[in-house]
Amino acid sequence: MHKHLLTFICVYLVAANIAWAKQCQEIHVGGSSTWFPYAYLDGEGKPTGIAYDLATEILEELNIPIVYRPNLPWLRLQKSLTKGTVDLLVSNHWTEQRALDWQLTEEIAKEKLHVLPSTPP
Repeated sequence: MHKHLLTFICVYLVAANIAWAKQCQEIHVGGSSTWFPYAYLDGEGKPTGIAYDLATEILEELNIPIVYRPNLPWLRLQKSLTKGTVDLLVSNHWTEQRALDWQLTEEIAKEKLHVLPSTPP
């Protein structure tokens, strides 16, 4: 399944952005450094997790060098994406405003969040 998703995304990126991809020297990738299992730093400080791994596979397949920017505060990462100093922001929740401001991919994961009380009600 993962290989098919990667193939689809690579084909889409190449077909939709072929001129851009040919001119691209490097991609600046930002994301959370603490959102396990999606985007976090491993014991050596390397960005890892589902979202970082997927972005890395795609960009390596396209032979585009990656510059990671995971240690920026979240608000600064979002502003950097808007300004263009970060090219790709991984693992971001969809909101109406973000859909208006940025080009978003389809979701790569579904997540259920719960509130856990310390004692049963």
